[in-house]
Amino acid sequence: DEEEGGEEEVCDGSEGGVLLDSDEDEDEDEDESALPGMACCPITGLPMRHPVVAGDGHTYEKSAIRRWLKTSDISPLTGAVMPHKELVPNYLLLSSLSQTKDG
Repeated sequence: DEEEGGEEEVCDGSEGGVLLDSDEDEDEDEDESALPGMACCPITGLPMRHPVVAGDGHTYEKSAIRRWLKTSDISPLTGAVMPHKELVPNYLLLSSLSQTKDG
């Protein structure tokens, strides 16, 4: 069943996804959990803890897309060449979930 309004699907972590080895230069706290209602990363299938927007305009878990971009310049979702490899925190997603949690 598809959701209307272009909202990202909420992830319960049951999709399985691709498990990735931890990155030696990862600076995020490994014990930090995702906010309730967080969308799934399209690479891992798990709730995102540090959502970032990549050059293709899609949101991914930071550690997963960083690993992806080490070996590819192709978007994992669109299959198109990424215009750049910069990653920007998705503050809008984090803010909307924080407001939902607080209110």
